Amino acid sequence: MLLQFDGLKYAVLACGASHTHLVTGSSQMNAAGIMYYSRAVSKVNQALTNIDWSRDDYNVAVLLAITFLYIHGIFAVDTNRDIPKHVTGAVRLINLRYAQSRKPPMARPIHRIIWESILYQMFRQTVRHPFSVDFQPDFVFWDRAESVLQSLTFPDASPAANSPVIGFPLSLQKLIIEIVPLCKSPHQPKPEVLRSLQHRMEYWESTVVEDGQCDKEESPSHVCTTPADRAHLFHQHSTSLYILAASLLLDWVSRSQEVSYEAEPHLPPPCNSWQIRRALQIMRCSQAHEELSRCYLGSWPSLIFGYAVDRPEHVAVVRTDLDQRFHKMYSSEELLFLRELESVWRTRGISS
Repeated sequence: MLLQFDGLKYAVLACGASHTHLVTGSSQMNAAGIMYYSRAVSKVNQALTNIDWSRDDYNVAVLLAITFLYIHGIFAVDTNRDIPKHVTGAVRLINLRYAQSRKPPMARPIHRIIWESILYQMFRQTVRHPFSVDFQPDFVFWDRAESVLQSLTFPDASPAANSPVIGFPLSLQKLIIEIVPLCKSPHQPKPEVLRSLQHRMEYWESTVVEDGQCDKEESPSHVCTTPADRAHLFHQHSTSLYILAASLLLDWVSRSQEVSYEAEPHLPPPCNSWQIRRALQIMRCSQAHEELSRCYLGSWPSLIFGYAVDRPEHVAVVRTDLDQRFHKMYSSEELLFLRELESVWRTRGISS
């Protein structure tokens, strides 16, 4: 596909150079990343002026280039603010492909990766600032993507293996994306809406890693030795963290916390809820943390827990988690999350 579209080549080079800059601190790599990023944006803009839906490989290459453009914003602080517009563009383009292309929406495995990537990034941008109004999700696209992704690319594999990008259940993701807009709204949610969300959340809360399970997993008799065991443990713990973060947000909404439409959100007060206690147990679990710290999925729950913690020892857990994620993945988002939380903690007079 790199041969099909120069914009994809430049987007891949941009991501590689900017990631190398984060790892090495090389100013040359930073400059190269921005240069290739600019070239990729230019090529994508040119391609979008004349889309031919009969050229499937070329169109897939254009879509992939756009996904790499928003991925570049994950690596590079300079282009992080561009992520929402690239996600919006990707949603529009894949909607057009769905409507106008004669090919099925998931003819090849690469199509699943693209659909999941765009869906996940739309989710990520929606929940990135849960207490201030910015990115607006496209729920029509959401429903379409959810329907498309019901078909399994690998029928004999587990549901988790059939979700190479998102990695946790779509129904949970949908629940979270319904809760977050309520956090952004200055109005109290309707009681029936709240009851429905709470009812659905009760199911997910019942699936969270049990209290004390992490202590059992630390014992020699529970050490995971096979890849399948480690994958199961990772999926269980990462999903639990998302559930706990969403449950915490829903509790905040239930207490009718107001939010700000200004640049600086008015955050809800810290708390020492059961969700925080359970989340900190999971984050301290050495077996789970080794895998979680290497995966981009865990940083958003850490951000939510960071808003809530009010004890120095708990702040230290969240800070260490995000710091270790950065040094294992070298993603600028972890730096931005940590920078945001450090400001919150300083304002609250919390140190560790």
